[in-house]
Amino acid sequence: RTPPRSALRADGRSPDFLRGRSSEAADRGGRTHSRAYAIPPRRSGPRGKSSRPRFVSEIGPAPESNPAFVDSTPPPEPAAPAGRGPLIRFFFRLGIVAANSLAWIRDGLARAIIRVRIPPNAVTLTGPLALMLVFWPLVRGEQWLAGWVVLLGGMFDSLDGAVARISGGETRFGAYLDSVVDRYADMVLLFGLLIWLLWRVDGAPRDLYLVLWCLAAVGTVATSYARARAEILIPKCAVGFMERPERTVSVIIGLLGGNAHLALIVLAVFANLIAVQRIYYARAVMAGRTPTRALPYWIYRRGSAEHTIHAVAIILFLTLGHHLIPPPA
Repeated sequence: RTPPRSALRADGRSPDFLRGRSSEAADRGGRTHSRAYAIPPRRSGPRGKSSRPRFVSEIGPAPESNPAFVDSTPPPEPAAPAGRGPLIRFFFRLGIVAANSLAWIRDGLARAIIRVRIPPNAVTLTGPLALMLVFWPLVRGEQWLAGWVVLLGGMFDSLDGAVARISGGETRFGAYLDSVVDRYADMVLLFGLLIWLLWRVDGAPRDLYLVLWCLAAVGTVATSYARARAEILIPKCAVGFMERPERTVSVIIGLLGGNAHLALIVLAVFANLIAVQRIYYARAVMAGRTPTRALPYWIYRRGSAEHTIHAVAIILFLTLGHHLIPPPA
């Protein structure tokens, strides 16, 4: 039963039924949950009957402060580039097809994991453990085998969220554990590249690539911290082209093609570039400005034509760039 109209606000919600939720969160709104997350106290309604609502959909959005509530609403797909050229439309469709195909494969593997009753947190912890196997092939100089090992570890890294979402086991601790384990996985991957440099590269090129490795390591740490620290002060800071999935895929492609040195160059450049982009984006938002220039801040979504074009360019560089930059001896 809905509350009397006199008790409703201008937007149709009852302030009395938003207990425990800040006014700022109430104004932002959110996703309604299908189950009751809290039972408001009874209050007298018309004719002496209780006006306590039966469903949360009558109350309004679920509070973000509730630890049992996890918003798993998938982000909307990017809009089609109206009025753009045929090449842009082609890359837009290519990005959508690739994203949907990868999502279909990921969800299928996640359902298989659910059937064997493996919990999401176990899948999360398996990723860095599988990545530790990358040390052995890199010491032996077998980059193609190391690429398959990183691909295996990356699969576990992407499956944990899908397993939790499909099985309904999403928790705040699971999201926190996944973020922490991701940092360990980044370091394991970087140390694998360092071992390859120390064991398989000699002479002056090793010194140059050691500098690039240091830049890649600093950028990897800085980009994750820049976002985590910014989102304490602003609502969202998910900007920049080379986020963690793109960086992992770049390493996989570089290793499979025997071009680990090119993957190191990509990491050294883009990991620091995205950190700078996030710093400037956070500065603009904190100053009360709405960043509208998409390219400097790189606010294009995955699957957009711009994102797909840059991804294809990096893939071409990782597979054919050894003709311009030969691998170190």
